[in-house]
Amino acid sequence: MTDFCFVQLFFVSVANWLNYKDRSKGEDDIKACIESCKIPRFYIPELLPLLLVGMTDVSPDLAALTLTLLEGVGEIYLKFINELDSRKVH
Repeated sequence: MTDFCFVQLFFVSVANWLNYKDRSKGEDDIKACIESCKIPRFYIPELLPLLLVGMTDVSPDLAALTLTLLEGVGEIYLKFINELDSRKVH
């Protein structure tokens, strides 16, 4: 394996710790997680800075991969936030 592959694996791992792998969850899945009190922890303050480092890499491929990962993390995070916000009692 090349160094590039190891670096890719690092950023994919960080994204998965930020729940990137859950981005395909639908509205019903999100609701089920919330109703069963199994909301994933997102580790945003701890891990997002590590993922952002990939955006500054000199390799355009790695920077593009990191951007895709960041977008996926944002997508699943937003799904959970929107569902939680819809449950607020005003």
